[in-house]
Amino acid sequence: MIRSESGLPRAFEYGAVAIAALAFAASYGFNYGFDNQVVYFLKSLALSDRTLLHADWFTNHTTQYHRVFIYFGVLLLKLNKRGWAVAIAQFIAVFVGGLVMYRIVKRIAGATLGVAAFLVLLSMLFITRTSSVATSYLFDTIMQPSTLGALGSIAGTMYFIEERWFLSGLCLAIGGAFHANYLVLSYPIFGIAHLALGFKGLQKRLIEQFAPLLAVTVLRSRHCCSRPRTPRPRRRRKRSCFGSARRITTTPPTSSATSSRSPRGNYWASVAAG
Repeated sequence: MIRSESGLPRAFEYGAVAIAALAFAASYGFNYGFDNQVVYFLKSLALSDRTLLHADWFTNHTTQYHRVFIYFGVLLLKLNKRGWAVAIAQFIAVFVGGLVMYRIVKRIAGATLGVAAFLVLLSMLFITRTSSVATSYLFDTIMQPSTLGALGSIAGTMYFIEERWFLSGLCLAIGGAFHANYLVLSYPIFGIAHLALGFKGLQKRLIEQFAPLLAVTVLRSRHCCSRPRTPRPRRRRKRSCFGSARRITTTPPTSSATSSRSPRGNYWASVAAG
């Protein structure tokens, strides 16, 4: 019988980890169409079916900060209009997240204690639901941008521990493409972590780590520099008491909050606010 590094039969170890991760993912249920999804999936719904929400102001005339997730949502809704693809994608994301956490724990605790430490960690996550300070969390009961951002973040952490810098940066960049908060936080967190590893090979490590992040940051900055569309001035004719017509142009008022800050500032200020 083939045994793993922990001394357990390999099939038993992998089976126990897979069953535990599947149970953890299933504990969140299969959900669609409530909570934050009533906002995050509006544009995806409109793009997947052009007959829906075509005259809705909120869907079509407000800035969309999660554009990558919008098209991901379109793909899921094209696969199944009833939302099953969305629910299954959430299940897969949490399941993969569980497997990634097992690799992290195994790397830290060692091969001998890896399975036991993972099961202890997972038992705590069943209770806490991955919740942390200020109502933050890794996973929730619904598929949303932060789900994929968190998955990219923990995958990036796993590859960082394994000293695979480029794959770490790539996972962080993919997660940041779905949710910019994770993109912004990756720079100081992993920058300080590289400094803590010492100055030997620092330049090479930083290039491999942050090259994918910089590429995604540039692409997202192009979006933040584009100004939102403003309504065209309306023109109407007003007849004077002498019978001649005058053309009067009325321009919609611009709020001081919007005009005093550049589009780039508006975008990154909203990102910093969460």
